Amino acid sequence: MGVSIIQLTKLFIASLSKPEQLTAAATLKKGKVFLYFLFIAFISAIPAFLQSYQLLTDFNRDGQTIISEMPEFSIKNGEFITDEPIDSFSKKTHSINFVFDPEGTKPELEEDLSENLVGIGFLKDGLHFNNASQPISLTYQQMDGLSKEFFVNILASMQRMTGFILVIAFLLMLLLSLFLTLLFNFLYTVFANLVTALTRRRLPFSHVFKMTLFASTLPTIIFTLFNLFGLRIAYQTELSLIVTVYLYYLALRTLPKPE
Repeated sequence: MGVSIIQLTKLFIASLSKPEQLTAAATLKKGKVFLYFLFIAFISAIPAFLQSYQLLTDFNRDGQTIISEMPEFSIKNGEFITDEPIDSFSKKTHSINFVFDPEGTKPELEEDLSENLVGIGFLKDGLHFNNASQPISLTYQQMDGLSKEFFVNILASMQRMTGFILVIAFLLMLLLSLFLTLLFNFLYTVFANLVTALTRRRLPFSHVFKMTLFASTLPTIIFTLFNLFGLRIAYQTELSLIVTVYLYYLALRTLPKPE
C-alpha cells in the first residue's frame, strides 16, 4: 500500500508540474487507478458538500432566530390563538423568509415568502411553505392542537440530526461526483484518442483512460478552488477538456512513433 501511495503521489506531482511523465500512468494496475479515481471524485465533491453544510448551518441558525421572535401561540378548533395581541411582522434571513400575519392585517407581507430559498408564513388561512420545487399549505384546521412548542421541538430535532444529515449529504455528493468523474473522463479519453490517432501513435483505450485521468488533476483542482470561492466560470467542462487533452498530448509526444 505504501508503494502505491508513493507512486500515486509522484504522478500527482507530475500532473501539476511535469505532465510529460504521465506516460507512467498507462501501466498502473486497476487498483491504483481506482484509488486515484476516488481522489479526483472526492476533490470534485468538496464545493457542493461545503455549500450544503453552509445551507444547513444557516437554516438552523436562522430557524432559531425566527423561533425566538415568535410569540407563544396555540391552534385550537382551527383558530390561531395567542396570549397577547398579535403584531404582524416579516423576518428576512440568509436562508429563510418568515412572515407572521395570522390575522391577515398586512396581506402585502405574503409577497416576502417568494424572495428566498425557503419561505415560511403563518397567514390568515394557514401555514404556507414556499420552496424552489413545490409550495405547501396547511390550514389551521389541519394543524389543530399544535403550538409554538411543536415547532421548537422540530427545530431541536433537526439540530440534533445535523451530523447525520451531513454524512448522508456527503455520500450523495460523492456518488454524484463519482458518476460525473467517470462520465467526463470517458469524454476526455475519446478526444485524447483522436489526438493519439492524429499523432500516429497507438495506445490501448485503457492506457489513454488512465493518462487522461491523471491529466485531469490540474483543471479539477483549479475549478474546485474557483467554486470554493464562489467564482463560477462559464464553460468549465469545455475548458477542463481542453486543458486535460493538452496535458495528455504533452505526455503522448514523449512516446516514440511506430515504425
